[in-house]
Amino acid sequence: EMLKWIRGVQRWHAYNLSSNRQEFARGLQDLVSGTTSLRKSFGRMSADKTLVVQVLRHDPGLFAEVSEPLRNDPDVLDSWAQGHMPIRDWCSDPDSVIVNLASTNIADQGATALAKVLEVDRDVQRICLSNNSIGDQGATALAKALEVNRSLDTMILSKNDIGDQGAMALAKSLEGNNNISDIDLESNKIGDPGAMALAKSLEVNRSVALMNLCDNCVGDQGATALANALEVNDNVSDVNLGRNNIGDQGAAALAKALEVNNTVSSINLCDNSIGGQAAMALAKALEANSTLRSMNLSDNSIGDQGATGLAKALEMNSSISDMKLGHADIGDQGAMALAKALEMNVDVQRMCHSDNSIGDQGATALAIALEVNSSVLEMKLDHNEIGDQGATALAKAFEVNSSVQWIDLSDNSIGDQGATALAHALEMNGGVSEMKLDCNKIGDQGAASLAKALEVNSTVYQNHISLTIGDQSATAPAKEIASEGAALPVEEQAISNITDVLQDGLNAAPVTAPGRILDAEDMGDLMDADMRLFLKVLRDETELAC
Repeated sequence: EMLKWIRGVQRWHAYNLSSNRQEFARGLQDLVSGTTSLRKSFGRMSADKTLVVQVLRHDPGLFAEVSEPLRNDPDVLDSWAQGHMPIRDWCSDPDSVIVNLASTNIADQGATALAKVLEVDRDVQRICLSNNSIGDQGATALAKALEVNRSLDTMILSKNDIGDQGAMALAKSLEGNNNISDIDLESNKIGDPGAMALAKSLEVNRSVALMNLCDNCVGDQGATALANALEVNDNVSDVNLGRNNIGDQGAAALAKALEVNNTVSSINLCDNSIGGQAAMALAKALEANSTLRSMNLSDNSIGDQGATGLAKALEMNSSISDMKLGHADIGDQGAMALAKALEMNVDVQRMCHSDNSIGDQGATALAIALEVNSSVLEMKLDHNEIGDQGATALAKAFEVNSSVQWIDLSDNSIGDQGATALAHALEMNGGVSEMKLDCNKIGDQGAASLAKALEVNSTVYQNHISLTIGDQSATAPAKEIASEGAALPVEEQAISNITDVLQDGLNAAPVTAPGRILDAEDMGDLMDADMRLFLKVLRDETELAC
């Protein structure tokens, strides 16, 4: 049975480089058949430790089938851990060796066994252990491996149960490890003590470029420690502290660090407890900083005062290209200040003002700015209070603006008048490729106007204009959109082709239970180890190869 499975893997690798879709499907069928056959046999022999150890080295994914008494056996755990190492031989790119063990429920025991392998392994460069119920014990074992391992550059430990003790152990290992560049600890249980330890390690570490502590329990004390580290660290470029408990004090400390730091290019502080006062401090940092490209302050209480301060900073800042201020208590006054900044700023490309209280006055100010601005590519104004007047002003801007490609106006109060004005703009606009108008007050008249516009518009992609109208007229614009002749983007065409190829393989797959063939979830389980090669798409204008 093992030989059948190995033969299936070999055929898969031979066929998946073929441009012949029929051969590709045959290779997929061979792999599915071999794997299914092995799993059926394994269920009968899973009580035999010798056989279990041998099989797990070839297919560690069968660990879930191991009988309960053997799951904690040290030899079984070691063979399971070693079994994942051959994945590096399957990678199509030898310079980027990836081991993906996400959502495999390995917990602390599995992480400890894997750590032993990493202590001697010299090839694996990237390992993903997210969503595995790994706690402080497993994190400590992995930290010990990092003290001697010099090949790993990325460790993803998101969505686990790591607390301060585990974070402290990882921090200590980072003090002597100068290979790790990305460490992802999102969605764990790390508080200020763990964040402070990690901050201390950043004062001496010169390799970490991404520090992701999003969705933890970091407060002002931890944020201040990280800020102090950023004042001396010259390597970290991406700081993610979103969804924590950081208030004005911590945000102000980070702002002070950004005034002197010249390496951080992205900072995420969304969904904290940051108010207008701290926003003003961050605005002051933007006036001095010339490397920051992305700032996310969504889901905070920035208010009009904070938005006005940030807007004044944007008037002279030349590095920020992405500014997110969604759900930040911003009204017309703040929107007008941001609009004034856009009239002078030539670098901002993406602006998010979703879920605020911006009405027609603020939308009109932004529209006037877009008439002269040529840098903004995407603008989100969904979930606001924009009516026909604001939509008409934006439509007028789109008649002359050719840079905005994506606009979201869903969940506002736009009616037929506003929709008709936007439709008229689309007849002349040569830049917009997607417009969202869902959940407004658009009726038959507005829908018909938009449908008519799509008959002459050549830039809005098929089905990339969305709106919600009554059932009776909902099909009219849909028919016009479907027949207006715009080609699918190349990326969507590629996805469509991949879907067809996968379906060929699934249709040919053997029955695994009465009346059921292998579905997409089964395929995901089977192909996790080789997902990177499986989804590699090489394309040009005339062919697609997998």
